[in-house]
Amino acid sequence: MNKKNIFLAMTVCILIFCLMFVSCGDDPSYTEDQLRWGTWVQDPSLVITNQIRDDGVCVITLSGSALSQNWMGSSYYLYWGQRGKAYTYTFEAWTNSPLTRWVNVQYFGGGTAGPFGEVIIQVTSERKTFVINGDRIPWSFTREGDTQLGFRSADKLGTFFVKIISIEETQD
Repeated sequence: MNKKNIFLAMTVCILIFCLMFVSCGDDPSYTEDQLRWGTWVQDPSLVITNQIRDDGVCVITLSGSALSQNWMGSSYYLYWGQRGKAYTYTFEAWTNSPLTRWVNVQYFGGGTAGPFGEVIIQVTSERKTFVINGDRIPWSFTREGDTQLGFRSADKLGTFFVKIISIEETQD
């Protein structure tokens, strides 16, 4: 065998070995919703965890130390947002507590300078459907594509639930 054939044979063996032991990223234990949900915190003393149930409900649990303002921690759902477009966001939200939770729902934004699109909702133990007719994502918004629908509630520990029903572009 010449050097070229030896190199080719070694390359094929390495490729087979890698395919046997390395995942290609298609983990069947993840659902599409599990891939879309994430968290962000300003201060690591607050821990936010998302658990996605089989029925599509995200169980959002805040533990550790509550922060001084609700915007300092967020559970978010990624969607494809485009500059110059407006969206209608429909979701359900409720708590497992008799106490009211105020949640800042940010439907676009990023960084500290903005711009931001957001509303504040009151979440109670009653499962309620919310419909937010969002503003157009401004042309000055620096990021297009993966956009966060954030549920900011860092000022209160506990658990609340969110089920995304739809995010649809608003037609003019």
